[in-house]
Amino acid sequence: REANVRLKRELAERQRKVEQMEAMLAERMRLQGLDGALPEELEEVEEQIESLDAQLHFDSECIVRSQTHILQLTTDPVVDASVRRAAPSEPRNATAANGEAAAAASPRVGASGAAI
Repeated sequence: REANVRLKRELAERQRKVEQMEAMLAERMRLQGLDGALPEELEEVEEQIESLDAQLHFDSECIVRSQTHILQLTTDPVVDASVRRAAPSEPRNATAANGEAAAAASPRVGASGAAI
């Protein structure tokens, strides 16, 4: 149950950041279309896009860890109750499989706004 709550929270947070990313991409397009746009404004938007991109990547990794943890709990009936409550202890980039799963779970968007 706690793992499901954590997963829902992570998914909601990621969705909020996706919406922020969409707004920043729209703002960048708007600024690029203005002849009198200040380079500083455009640079700030680009930095925010890059930051959100990194945050979305990290959130995707957390979601994959949570999903893996839930799968372990549901497939291993002998897991002790105290272990079920513990957060996954796997490091962020523990396996290539988790990285591939994170990439498959959500397309990343680069600074240009294109999916990468």
